Parts: sequence; C-alpha cells; structure tokens
Amino acid sequence: MKQFLHYALKRKRSGEDYFEFQRFQGQLIIDRLKQYANLNKPLTILDVGSGIGGYVYELAQLKDAFVISLDKNPLPIALQRYRQISKKTKKGKLHAFLKENATTVFDSSRIAVIEGDITQSPLRDESFDIIIASGVIEHVENQSKMIKECHRMLKKDGLFYLSFPPYYSPKGGHSISPLHYLPGKIPFWLYKKFHMKNHESFVYYGLIKTTIGSVKEQIKGLFDIVDITPRLFNFLKPFLAIPIVNEVISHHVEFMLKKN
Repeated sequence: MKQFLHYALKRKRSGEDYFEFQRFQGQLIIDRLKQYANLNKPLTILDVGSGIGGYVYELAQLKDAFVISLDKNPLPIALQRYRQISKKTKKGKLHAFLKENATTVFDSSRIAVIEGDITQSPLRDESFDIIIASGVIEHVENQSKMIKECHRMLKKDGLFYLSFPPYYSPKGGHSISPLHYLPGKIPFWLYKKFHMKNHESFVYYGLIKTTIGSVKEQIKGLFDIVDITPRLFNFLKPFLAIPIVNEVISHHVEFMLKKN
C-alpha cells in the first residue's frame, strides 16, 4: 500500500514518473498471473493499449517471454525504454504473428510494437498464451468486438487478464472523478469545456460506461471466469460477489479469464 501511494502521488509529475507507476502496476499484474500460469516457460504475450509502456517493460523481463504491444498511438517514451532492454537482441520474430500487412513500429526478439486497433487486429488466430488489457476496455466503443478479437488471438486454454475501473466506483470517471456521478450530459459538457476535447469517440468524456455486469455479459460463451479480484486491496474481494455493491467498492477490478 505504501509503495502504491508513493508511485500514485508522483505519477502526473512527468512521463518518467508515470512510466515508473506503470512498472509498479506491471509487477502487480505479474504477481497475479503467477497464481494461474507458469511464467518460467516460453510465452507469447500481447499487451493491448500499452500507453507509456510500463507493463510491456516488466512483462518482457520474464524468462523466455516475447511481448507484442498493440497500440493506436505508440508513445516515444515507451519505445525509448523498450530499446534499452532490447538493443542487443536480434530482430525478426514479429512476422510469424502477422496475418496481414501491419504498421510495425519496433521489432526485436524480446519486444515488438504494432500501431493498430484492437477491434481490427492484424495478428493471427491463437497466437498468444496470455493477453493483457489493463485500463483499456473502458475507452473502446465496440467492446464486444475487442473481446471477440482477444478470444480469436488467444491460444486454447490461454489466459486473458482484463482490468478496468468500474464506472460507478469512486475512480470510474478517471481524471474528472467524482463529476462522472452527475446526470445526463453534464459530465460530457464539463469535460469538453475544461479539457478542450472534441473527438467523435469521446462518449462520456472519453469513457464508455463499463461495469462488472456489462463485462460479464459480453464474455459469455467466449471465456470462463477464473477469478475476479480488486487490484491491490484484496480485503475487498468478498464484496465483489455482491451485486450493486461490487460496482462501487473497488477502484479497479481484475478479471482473470480462460478461453473456452
């Protein structure tokens, strides 16, 4: 808890601080994955919407892991950090995972980066042992398509780590919480007014109302739920089994899913 607060309070000071915050959370994700998968064998891992790159950086340091980042807008600070741990490796792994022409931004034997949309992924069927989508789904308008694409790309019995802040939780509004509790279009108006955003995908000021219930509904028939846990605050886990309460109790929930 002390470490989390340390990184969280500093995260907005600079890109480097946010990168370190993501690295810390990346280690939390790895600790969670260790409960359900053998991370000491060769693994192919997809990280969706990698942002500043802290998750990819940590995942790529697992033994024998090859990590692909799929992001609409790969950030320079992320690419710079990837090069730091990939500069002595050979290139050429990525082509085996591509089903069609794709915009390749970075390619090494440890990390590769593709510029692209998760709802129209250029990656092959059943390519990955693990797929990570942390804090992404709430920004995707066609969530059903995203989930189906992840199902398609995941190997049989592969793990899908899906996490997000439930919309009605205290942090469900991201940077303008708690204004997201206001009714109607008021939050959207406030967001546009004070953040100067004007883009067709900005529904609910950049967020799609994503709840534990809505995600459960969309994964039906595609994934089995292995576990649902709160990020960091494990003592809250019993409350995630209680309808309505589960939507407000945790700032961030983690779904561990297995392809069926």
